Amino acid sequence: MIIAPDILTRTAERHVVLSGDSTIHAGHYRTRTGYGMVREKGSNDWLLIYTVQGAGRIGCGSDDFVIRPGDIISWPQGVFQDYRTEPSCGSWEILWAHFIPRPHWQPLLAWPRRHGLPLLSIAPGETRKQVMRVLREMCRLFAVPVYDHEAFSMNALEQALLYCARANPLGAHGGLDSRVIMALEQIGARLAGPLSVPRLALDCGLSTSRLAHLFQEQVGMPPRDYIEQERLRRARELLETSAQTVSEIAYAVGFSSPSYFSRRFTAIVGSMPREYRRRMRASRISSAS
Repeated sequence: MIIAPDILTRTAERHVVLSGDSTIHAGHYRTRTGYGMVREKGSNDWLLIYTVQGAGRIGCGSDDFVIRPGDIISWPQGVFQDYRTEPSCGSWEILWAHFIPRPHWQPLLAWPRRHGLPLLSIAPGETRKQVMRVLREMCRLFAVPVYDHEAFSMNALEQALLYCARANPLGAHGGLDSRVIMALEQIGARLAGPLSVPRLALDCGLSTSRLAHLFQEQVGMPPRDYIEQERLRRARELLETSAQTVSEIAYAVGFSSPSYFSRRFTAIVGSMPREYRRRMRASRISSAS
């Protein structure tokens, strides 16, 4: 975790956070009184901040307001940014990301607005836990110094936005269809077992073609691709954190055979499972030394 400096930084020109082909920059800060940022012309990307603990003060001219645990706020590209640790609280723990949204994220970022800024207040419960868990994963993945860390971090951010859709009071105007949410929940609960789109559609009360259309429209990929993405994400976690063999992991995340798992893992991730495990362990050792 990074301890942020106790200074307020003001930038008159647009602050460029992302450069080149970068799509995301993410981190986890625990700040103290005196920390803050003002970007008068915003930034060339979107900024998202989730409050874990403490409180932050958001500047909006004469209408400042405070955000607290469970609040997640975003600033679109080029929008004035003014945020700081709330002095009366003294500390502010945040998970944050500067990012370039994928084209199909527009409905996922259509939140209620407070003084013009998209803001969600997520009540205590399972959805808040899931959002925080995945945003922590986003930060962890971004910090791993491998060539594909940005892609994995962006996938985690997308998953967090999907969970945020559950808390979006705009409903159909900005959130996900309840049947798509049901399908996502079923995939998460039954990842290790057999999953078919027709069975998901039946459980959600839809035809196979209608579920496929809604899922593609709102999640941005076909259900089969999302299932594979989630299985590979879980496989990466197990390769990094467990002592299970590659074969055991293949079956644990729902692949029909270790050889098929290895082929798909290599095609999507870019390295074989054993090589990925070796590289992650080497990265942790290097970071600790």
